[in-house]
Amino acid sequence: VTTAKSLDGDPLATIHQVAGLDGRVHLDIVATSSIFDVCINEQRTAIHRALGKSGDRLFLFAADGEVTVESLQIRRLL
Repeated sequence: VTTAKSLDGDPLATIHQVAGLDGRVHLDIVATSSIFDVCINEQRTAIHRALGKSGDRLFLFAADGEVTVESLQIRRLL
């Protein structure tokens, strides 16, 4: 079970039976003012609607694990 949580600890999204998280993982993340969409290894997707929330920063973290970021690209949506 993979669960994403907000900064205050509330669960945002849960995905069951996600294989391959113990190795190299490719994430595509699309964030708008109200939608946060994460595609994991081009196989699974978690989408969260964040109405009334906004910010100017993106934080990436791993709960109960270790992560090495090899490549990060941030682009504005057209």
